[in-house]
Amino acid sequence: RGPARPPFSATRRLPRVHDGAGGSGTDGGRSGGNMMGEELAKWVLLAYGLFMTTLVAGVVYGWQSFRAVFIAEGVLSEGCDADSADGECPSQAKELGLIFACGAWSVQACRMVTGLVRDRYGTRVCVVGVMLTVAVGIVLLAVSPPQSLAVFCVGYFLLGIGAGVQLCMQSISMLFGEYQGAASATLSGAFTLSAVIPLACAEAIKSVASDDDGGTASSYADARGGVLSAWCVTVVVFAASAMWLMPRGGEFRESVRYLVGERGGDEKNKREEKKNDDEDDEEEDASIVASFVAAAFAAAFARSLSAFSSASF
Repeated sequence: RGPARPPFSATRRLPRVHDGAGGSGTDGGRSGGNMMGEELAKWVLLAYGLFMTTLVAGVVYGWQSFRAVFIAEGVLSEGCDADSADGECPSQAKELGLIFACGAWSVQACRMVTGLVRDRYGTRVCVVGVMLTVAVGIVLLAVSPPQSLAVFCVGYFLLGIGAGVQLCMQSISMLFGEYQGAASATLSGAFTLSAVIPLACAEAIKSVASDDDGGTASSYADARGGVLSAWCVTVVVFAASAMWLMPRGGEFRESVRYLVGERGGDEKNKREEKKNDDEDDEEEDASIVASFVAAAFAAAFARSLSAFSSASF
């Protein structure tokens, strides 16, 4: 155990853990090869956060791309005149605007709820829950009948909840120290970049519909279902990946340690750390008892001295 320590030393012994090269140290396994591993893990998490944010966080604001294919398909055009068949009529424009309003309101309203959920249940649960909620919204948009305003509104509302992913991913920037501001700005930019996802979906829908049946309403509906289903599968896959990469709490250093293989050390290290902690706790307990005993003797001596002084005078 090395040289003896003072019986009531206030200095706690740091746990001995193995470093990345198989040696031992007190740096928490960050010396040697693990240092580069941690740096790489930070960039992996940043790239992951950028992709997740782009995939779902700000897709509501790519509405114009969806709106164009919805009009081409004839979504919510039931009350339009025959003269407006090639464009939108006032009633259709109003209802399409209502769909966007549901999504835009959801983006803003969900932030407080997402923050509360993250604080209560952790980043992992929050991200997975938000991603699966977005997946449900995508399914509703994919299978909704062309004239069903309620289904489109609910689907787009659920799509807006994806903004909660960006709120959770912002904490990744804390890993970058003095460059935290740049990392945070990059993650915020991914929120705006996510408008590319509806654009890509809309172009794919147009391409598939034109190839299938010359761009009829039914071909647009089929293409909408197929393309959005592919997007939904991608969201579900990355929701599953969040179970592995997202921290249980709010601190992304947990994810860094996981990526570099530091899970608290092997069993020998764990036993050694526990032994050291137990020894330190025993020393602290003994120190506390000794302090109380010394205080009691001092108080008794003070009372005796006071009584003697009173008796003398």
